[in-house]
Amino acid sequence: MRIIGFVVKLIGLIVGLPVVFFLLLLLPFGVLMFSSVFAMATPVAIALALYVFGFCVPAGLWQLANKGRVPSGAFRLPGVFKLAALAFAAVAIGQVVLVMGDGVGPLFVVLALPAAMLPPLAALSLAVQRLGPITTWRRVQAGLIAGSTLSIYLTFFLSAIVSGLVYFLVPPLRDLAARVIASQGIENLFFSPALVLSMVAIAIVAPVVEEFTKPLGAFLLARRLRGPAEAFLVGMAGGVGFAIVENLLYEGAGFRHWAAIAGLRGIGGPLHPLNAGLVAIGWYGVRNDKPGAWPRLFGLYGIAVGLHALWNGAQVILISDIGAYFFGTATWQLDIYGIGQPGVVMIVLVLEAVLLWRILLLVSSRLRDAESPEIEPLVEMRLEQPRRLALLALAAMLLVVPISALYGPLVARYAAIAFPFR
Repeated sequence: MRIIGFVVKLIGLIVGLPVVFFLLLLLPFGVLMFSSVFAMATPVAIALALYVFGFCVPAGLWQLANKGRVPSGAFRLPGVFKLAALAFAAVAIGQVVLVMGDGVGPLFVVLALPAAMLPPLAALSLAVQRLGPITTWRRVQAGLIAGSTLSIYLTFFLSAIVSGLVYFLVPPLRDLAARVIASQGIENLFFSPALVLSMVAIAIVAPVVEEFTKPLGAFLLARRLRGPAEAFLVGMAGGVGFAIVENLLYEGAGFRHWAAIAGLRGIGGPLHPLNAGLVAIGWYGVRNDKPGAWPRLFGLYGIAVGLHALWNGAQVILISDIGAYFFGTATWQLDIYGIGQPGVVMIVLVLEAVLLWRILLLVSSRLRDAESPEIEPLVEMRLEQPRRLALLALAAMLLVVPISALYGPLVARYAAIAFPFR
């Protein structure tokens, strides 16, 4: 049996390594080919290639070569405030280089990578500081590499399938997709039913798929982990890897507004690591046959999807507002005490970012408490307190009012198409 197992592993290694290498080539060089049309995006693609081939590939090969031979030290990171300050400095200096320089040079490539890496790493740093050195560099690297590579490709694959099924099964969405493809001008997309497609793809499909794929490393290592706290950190590492690649892709796609995109992605730095860590806790319970594991997994997955959907939905509204204003197709139609609609949406995003940090502190505190390692009441809203209830109502108003003010007619038109009866 050992000989058979060895032969199977050898065949898998021979077949699998070329496939993995091809996938690793596909992402950065695919972005480089795409960015050749938009030459200014090329430096971000180069930064992505440096991350994949300068870190992921060597670290992955080192993991394979030294598995079980070299002991791995306890995982630690610099303080959260140091990482946040370095991320701010990278964005600020990078923007100065873009504005003052005659072209985009190697210095910007060097700055683009930490601008994408440090915000999610700051969230992981906070969790490590509160939980202590409970895991190793090797396991964190495994989670991060899986999140940066395998999770990305699995997300692309599943998103295409889920989106195709949604658009195929819902005729109005299929009709909208056909109209978007046939559109003659990009400006039309900012005041047309195409916004519904963006909302479905970014605020619904993306969270459902990504929160399933990001903690892949923690899922695979679950039986070797020493508890839910370690599963949380390894899952967060997967979210960090996923966030780094996604940050670079977003910043490359909107390179002319690099600082604004990098800043917005930095504000949401804890989103991917925190959500991946929560789902990893659920998978740890399932893989280790803990009582009540499946309901806990679905509950944590639902929280992660909800937080992600709220963040992505607000970003869709913000981008459509700015796009509509930029192309002159509409004016910002909401004003609350002198704050325009994009400002209101930004306030919502900042409030959710504060909520994400708050949840991260709460989860790490409960995981650190030996008496409640399974995190039963994950988020204590404490709505019996009037102050908390008022803040929740204010946040809901700030989110619902802009949507209703601008997109009420659009929703009515879509409803008439979807339900053509009275």
